[in-house]
Amino acid sequence: MTVSPASARLRALCIAAAITSLLVTSWSDPAVAPAQSAENSSTEGSADSESARTATEGSVAISDGSALSSIGSSRLGDPLVAPRGSAQLPDALGSGDGSSDGQWLGSSVPAFKGLSSNRASSSSSGDSFATAQLSSEEDRGEPSPVDYGPEPRLLDTRPVEGNLVEIDVWSPANQSIVTNLLLRAPQTDTPASTLVLMSGADGGAGGANWHTETDYEEFFADKQVNVVTPIGGGASMYVNWENTNSPAGRNQWATYLGEELPRVVQEEFNGTGQDAIAGLSMSGGPALHIAAENPERFAAAASFSGFPATSGVLGRIVSQGILKGSEGSSVDAFGLSSSDAWQLNDPSYDPAALRNTDVFVGTAYGIPTAEEFGGNWTWGLTLEAVSQVTSNYFTRAAQARGVHVERFHTTFGAHSYALFERELHAAWESTIAPALNLK
Repeated sequence: MTVSPASARLRALCIAAAITSLLVTSWSDPAVAPAQSAENSSTEGSADSESARTATEGSVAISDGSALSSIGSSRLGDPLVAPRGSAQLPDALGSGDGSSDGQWLGSSVPAFKGLSSNRASSSSSGDSFATAQLSSEEDRGEPSPVDYGPEPRLLDTRPVEGNLVEIDVWSPANQSIVTNLLLRAPQTDTPASTLVLMSGADGGAGGANWHTETDYEEFFADKQVNVVTPIGGGASMYVNWENTNSPAGRNQWATYLGEELPRVVQEEFNGTGQDAIAGLSMSGGPALHIAAENPERFAAAASFSGFPATSGVLGRIVSQGILKGSEGSSVDAFGLSSSDAWQLNDPSYDPAALRNTDVFVGTAYGIPTAEEFGGNWTWGLTLEAVSQVTSNYFTRAAQARGVHVERFHTTFGAHSYALFERELHAAWESTIAPALNLK
C-alpha cells in the first residue's frame, strides 16, 4: 500500500507528539525543588519553599488558549539536565556529581544537526513581512582595524524605516564594531527604558530576525521603550569565551550585551538605565545569565523557547551543537568539560542571583500551527521538547530559590518566529512592562 506524503507527515506528527508528551507533560508539584547535590540533599530552607509555593499559585489564561503559570516537570529527567561539573556552590540545587576528571561526557558529543542554521529559529511565514535593506554581514561584529579606545561608543546611525535605525557600536570587549537594529521609542524626547532583544543561533545575520520575521515594529509602536537587537554573535552562545584568541574571534558577548550596548543606548538615545533583556532559542538562556550578572541594570529577563540549563548532559549536547556552527569549539567557549565555566555560565546553576529580577520563561509543546505545518516542524518539535525539559528544570530551581518566574506554555508552536512573537507579547504584558513601570 502506498502512503501519501500527507499521511506520512500526519503519522510522523502523531509519533513526535507522543514522544514530546512523554517528555514534558508528566508534571510533578511545581513547588518541589529539583534534586539537590549530595551535600544538600537532606535540607531545604523553609523560606525558599514558601517562596516557591507562593510563586506557583494560580495561572492566568491568555486569549490564544495558552497560559501563564508555574509548571513543573517530572524529576526523571533531572540527571540529564542538572548542572554538572567541578564548581561548587554551597547552597546550589542539582549541582551534579562534581565530575572533575573531564571524562564523564567526553570530547565527541553528537551535535544537533543544523542547530546553527536558520532552521532552528526560522519562521514559516518569513516572507510575509516586508524586509528592509540592511548592511552587509561584513560589518557586523568583524574585528576593527582601528582601536577606538577602552570605552564603548556610538560610531554611526543609519535610518532603515520609520523609527527603526541601524547603529554601529564600538565594543572594547570584542575589539570590534557591532551593528545593531534599534527600534526607537515613539517619544524620542522622553526618557525610555531599553529592551535588549536577541535573535537565534545565527545572531540574526542570516536574514531571519525580529525585524524581518515578526510584527515587533507594530507591537512596540505605542510603547515607550527602545528595543535594540545585535546583528552578529551567531553560534557564540552569547557568553564570554574562555579563549579570546579563538579562530572565531574574541567573543565577549556577555560583556557587550550586559554592559556596553545598554550603556550606549542609555547615553545616546535618552535611556533611563532601568532595562530588560530577552532572547530566543540559543539566546534564551544567555538572557537570563546576563541579567543575573547585571541585576542593577536589568529589571526583567525573558527566555523564549530557550535552553536555560546548559551545563548538564543535555545542555552540553545542545551547546556543542550550536558552537559547531562557529569557527571555534566548546573548548574555546567554556574550556574542557571539567571547567567551572560550564556551570558559571548556566543560569540554572545559581538562580538566586535573579531574586531581584522578574523572569519570564516560555515554551510550547512543539505541535505546529496551520501556519507552520508546511515547514520543517519535526525539527521544531524536537527543539521545543528540549526547551521544555531545560526550561522546566530552570523554573523549578529558580522558584525554589525565591525567584519570581512567569512560566508561559502553549500547545501549539514549533520553534518558529511565529511562536517567538507570541511569547514576546505574553512576556511584555505579564513581566517586562510591569517591571519597567510601563503598564
